[in-house]
Amino acid sequence: MEELNFYSPHQDTTESTVEEALQKEEAAASPHKFMLPTVGLSSEDSKKNKKKDEEKKQKDALEEAKKQNKMIIGLSGNLAADMMAEAEAEKTGEAAEDEGSLEAVIEFLEDSIAEYAKYIENIGRNGLAAANLNYYRDDIQEVLDMLKYHYTEELKPYWEEIVKLDLLLRAKAPIHVREIGHNNFKQYQIINDPPQTHWWWYLNRTVAPPVIQPKFWELWKK
Repeated sequence: MEELNFYSPHQDTTESTVEEALQKEEAAASPHKFMLPTVGLSSEDSKKNKKKDEEKKQKDALEEAKKQNKMIIGLSGNLAADMMAEAEAEKTGEAAEDEGSLEAVIEFLEDSIAEYAKYIENIGRNGLAAANLNYYRDDIQEVLDMLKYHYTEELKPYWEEIVKLDLLLRAKAPIHVREIGHNNFKQYQIINDPPQTHWWWYLNRTVAPPVIQPKFWELWKK
């Protein structure tokens, strides 16, 4: 009598079921929170996936360390060199920005001196704009005070020119005060409250006040 073989639908899946059970146990024992699906992969492929996962985590950790500017023990000098290069680049950029700012300030100083010289030359003809002379002198002094401790040599030629212009202003002080008005100087002192070192706002104190002529009807009182 021939032996009868009965076909079972579970017979072909026995080996795969065992393999899946082993993979589930391995996944449960793994410290990784997320894993690539390894169903149908050999044990060698599974190890390769684990290695890739570890390398990715290390790479992410390095990038995070770079962002936070941290040194990691055991790394080669490449990370430190990269961070030093970035710091040097930032310093270079700041230096270039400082040089650009200095050029702009010097240009402003030169323009202010030019305007100051023009108003001094026209003292007596400046009319209602006469007080602008004092404001340009304010601008000049502000720049000089800002730069005098760091750029002494660079400012030397400007100082020499300003001293000459200041001497001309002092020589023409009576005309300048009369053009602005003796009492108007007092008003500017109240409004602007300039420091005493800004002597150009106090030129009225170096000039005798104008003599007030009596009105014609007041002559009859004498």
